[in-house]
Amino acid sequence: MKAGETIIWDQEAAPRGFQTATGMASVKPSNTTRHDVALIYSPDSCTSAAVYTTNQVWAAPIDVCRDTLADHQARALVVNSGNANASTGQQGEIDAYAMRSAAAEALGIDPAEVLVASTGVIGLPMPMERLTPVIASLGSKPGPYRPRDIACAIKTTDKFEKYHGLRLPREDGEVVISAVAKGAGMICPNMATMLCFVQTDARLTPAAAQKALTMATEASFNRTLVDGDTSTNDMVSLMANGASRTEVIDTHSDFFDYFASALTELLLHLAKEMVRDGEGSTKVVHIVVKGAASDSDARLAARAIADSNLCKTAFFGCDPNWGRIAAAAGYSGAKVNRHDFDIFFDDAPMVRGGISLGDVAEEQCAKVLSLPEFRVTLDLKLGSGTHDYWCSDLGYEYVRINADYRT
Repeated sequence: MKAGETIIWDQEAAPRGFQTATGMASVKPSNTTRHDVALIYSPDSCTSAAVYTTNQVWAAPIDVCRDTLADHQARALVVNSGNANASTGQQGEIDAYAMRSAAAEALGIDPAEVLVASTGVIGLPMPMERLTPVIASLGSKPGPYRPRDIACAIKTTDKFEKYHGLRLPREDGEVVISAVAKGAGMICPNMATMLCFVQTDARLTPAAAQKALTMATEASFNRTLVDGDTSTNDMVSLMANGASRTEVIDTHSDFFDYFASALTELLLHLAKEMVRDGEGSTKVVHIVVKGAASDSDARLAARAIADSNLCKTAFFGCDPNWGRIAAAAGYSGAKVNRHDFDIFFDDAPMVRGGISLGDVAEEQCAKVLSLPEFRVTLDLKLGSGTHDYWCSDLGYEYVRINADYRT
């Protein structure tokens, strides 16, 4: 960021003009205590953008959102947890559009202004007889913007709520950005099993909204890994209602880079929270590959390490098993000189020139791996290519959670 451009972190920051409401529909029948439906609403129309899953078995709500955002405008978002509405056939499409219509009717707006999202079990019909009346009740009484309530309502296997906000001072006023997210399993780039809803009172052009969101997603959620599975429902949305009344931001504005950088930091914070909350995880690991022949090679090597179950189980066991890291890079498709690479755990060296530094180095590196968060650096010493990923370790609890998920 440039001199004078500051970010004020404020978890409860509320962008002007947005309202929220949550309720319980027991979408998943075993849920009898927690809100599982949420609504985000702006009386003013929002310039909007989204980034979606790359999974070819995408869920019905993805089609609804693409339809809604054809003109880059939206005013509301309705979301449920407990059922993904994925692989549910034509009826799933009907149900997703019915959710949109129920919210729109209750709010008194056009259905084409409503985004829809779902998360939960794949392949089960939506319990519309329980869901529709709750959506209608939420639309009739949205209240003050409460991001924590939204974050709680969209949890599935998440252990904690994920939300945060930023304040960006400007000469002509202040811009507020708030983001709410969920995700703990099926975390894999492009994108993870996650939902993230960004609300801001900035005035953005459609091109600026899409570009900023795409840039921020690429540098955050698209660099996280828990288990290598890409979900059917992933979506990051952005709604900007312009209520700050500050100067319009387009892709050529001086403020655009400031806004995009701040949004990236906010989404990276939430992406790391997802890794921290990864199903059964005990560690957050930052994989850094540098010195690659190209950035694309660095991406291949970093992704292979972050996605390796052997590497992740070694992280869980506090074992600086550098051979697994070298092997992952070796099969990644990146160019590797097997006689000349270095590996570090944080700043502790483990390998130089492709050769282990021995028992003392291993003891120091094992201490690093006992920390809740650490960095693994692989220097390929072939060029200037760099890339990084954030991943979790892999332990016993992951199997227990996913063996019992549908029950």
